[in-house]
Amino acid sequence: MDGDDKQKLDEIYDLVKDNNKMLHSVQSSRRWTKFWRAIYLLALIAITIVGYYYLEPYFKALQKTYTTLQQGVSEIQQAGNTMSEGASNISAIFKKQ
Repeated sequence: MDGDDKQKLDEIYDLVKDNNKMLHSVQSSRRWTKFWRAIYLLALIAITIVGYYYLEPYFKALQKTYTTLQQGVSEIQQAGNTMSEGASNISAIFKKQ
């Protein structure tokens, strides 16, 4: 091996070392990114659960109000049906005379 080949080999070795350092840096960066992303997702899940825990009474009250409203609308519809039946009975009475 002559001097020129040894110099090229040393240059390649230095480039490989630099490349290895960069790859380790990228790998370390990816690990930290994964770690912080997991922390972020856990925080979102925790906030959602805690938020639901504190807002649950309001959700139940809202559900109760909705159910009451549905029952009121149903009663109004039944009253309307009864009134229309009564009106048809009254008109039938007047038609008979």
